[in-house]
Amino acid sequence: ERTVAEDRETLVALTTRSALPIRRIAEKEVANLAVARDLYEFFSEAERSRSSRHSDSALAQLLYRLAYDIDPASVPARAQTLVRIAMSQGSVADAERYIEMAQRRTDLPSLHDLFVQIALFVSLQEYGRAKAILDRIPRREFDRYRVLRVLDAVALNRIREHAESDRKIDQLLVEDGSLEEQALLVSYKIGGLLHEERCELATTVLSKWAPRLRQAKNYPYFLRNAAAVHMFSSTPDLDAAERMLDEAIRRFSAEHDAFGEATALCNLGVVKAYRGDIKSAERQFRVSYDRLSILGTQHIEESGTNIGTALMLQREFDDAQRHMIKLLPMMEMDYPRAITEANLAMVDILSGRRASAVERMRELVAAARGINVIDCVRHVRLAAALIESVAGHSVRAASLLDSVEREGGPTKELATIRRAISSGPLVPDDAFGLYRTDWMQYWSQNPLQMLPVAALTPQAEFHHVA
Repeated sequence: ERTVAEDRETLVALTTRSALPIRRIAEKEVANLAVARDLYEFFSEAERSRSSRHSDSALAQLLYRLAYDIDPASVPARAQTLVRIAMSQGSVADAERYIEMAQRRTDLPSLHDLFVQIALFVSLQEYGRAKAILDRIPRREFDRYRVLRVLDAVALNRIREHAESDRKIDQLLVEDGSLEEQALLVSYKIGGLLHEERCELATTVLSKWAPRLRQAKNYPYFLRNAAAVHMFSSTPDLDAAERMLDEAIRRFSAEHDAFGEATALCNLGVVKAYRGDIKSAERQFRVSYDRLSILGTQHIEESGTNIGTALMLQREFDDAQRHMIKLLPMMEMDYPRAITEANLAMVDILSGRRASAVERMRELVAAARGINVIDCVRHVRLAAALIESVAGHSVRAASLLDSVEREGGPTKELATIRRAISSGPLVPDDAFGLYRTDWMQYWSQNPLQMLPVAALTPQAEFHHVA
């Protein structure tokens, strides 16, 4: 279904049924394993030759199923192909159904089947669901297959259980894994420290590990992620952040890694926004957004959110509203969505739609509790206080500020807003002047993208797991 949004961007909504169901080839339906082998060889050749008669999605499911009996060594690689194709399905539900249809019907799912599900949810950034599957796997399997321990530590980091994640990351680092694994783990350790606003320790970790990791194949991703240390510390060094991102972009370009380059461009836009050059930042965000949109809507939250913020800060309120409303159906309730919702409420208040702004912010204040990032909760409540003040709800505005101080301590921004609203209701432009101008989203995801294939597929023969 093709539609054109108000900002003239063409949107295509896909409704798919995934691929055709795959019958069981071995056992009861076809007792002769030689037939299954012939089928596997035929369709493997069709895959290699990219036959127009056979879709990639159907071949991937079929070959994954057949490989269990015919070519077990290829099961890990075929599992990754499944996840890649699942990510291009029309919706998350379609992606899950695609994976489910590819897996063999058995009361004892194989560890590969569980790994495919984990990889899908990690790719979709649904870490709670990935962790739930990891928790189904017996602990003894984690000792045998290191990649499970790595993904478990990452999932804990992303669901904000930072203390437990740090413990597991530190243990893995002590065990001296590959440079690529270390780059991944250190990236997430730094990200967790920044989310907890422990910026000095994040700086120490970066200084310790950066020289050791320069030869890692995924070092550009490490640069892309770790540049945030220089941006969010108590004494920002935007020049250092920009140097790291420029190096990451050069390396991504040389390696023809379009995804890595597009995400690093988003982060470079954040640096430019922090310098106050919002127009230049918007250009970077749009390049990133256009390139990432080709790869799937799950990748556009950060750059898409930043475009909305940049348009709003340039007072292009109608364009900002159209863009952000278009984004909402593609977003879960996470940090980027919280920013987008708060921005829309601010645009509403500036456009005279006070009731709409207040309703949106009250719903967001409640929803933001589940995001579990100090910075997000703080600034959602600060934005809500500004909007409640404009609406004449001084007591509620003061209560929101009290909750910010009680849970996150005093800050300069909090004190400034408290002084402003203490004199009476704010006018919309004054509220906008106090609204956060550096509320940008920064790319620091993709654990599967950062690990080499060998790390993701340590064993050809996973045992069945109850």
